[in-house]
Amino acid sequence: GDVWVVTERDDGMHLEGSRTDVVVMDLKEHSGSGYLWQFDDLATAGLAVVHDVLRDTSDPESIGGVVNRRLVATSDRGARGSFHLEEVRPWQSAGEPLNSIGLSVDLSGPVAPGLLLPQRLAYLGAA
Repeated sequence: GDVWVVTERDDGMHLEGSRTDVVVMDLKEHSGSGYLWQFDDLATAGLAVVHDVLRDTSDPESIGGVVNRRLVATSDRGARGSFHLEEVRPWQSAGEPLNSIGLSVDLSGPVAPGLLLPQRLAYLGAA
């Protein structure tokens, strides 16, 4: 399958691919300030977390700075739907998230060798 690398700049993007595709979320996290990305909403789109890693900052002298968070998600049966992720302080129940990202996914194809289902339907509609 293909690998989709998603960052904060991809907010609003639509991922369309196959059931064997992998989604890698590469996000900046302000954990030194208590802000953590919440990934629970991935399940609503049919994605399951298979790997979650915090990588250090590029500056080893920095304390409490921004870290890179890399999360790998896949779906055995194909993911379809949308999800919204937020970087929040988990103990604060109200307030705006520091950052957020929303995407829609359709990783349900291909149903047959070759084209993905939306592509097949578009070609059939044009015929």
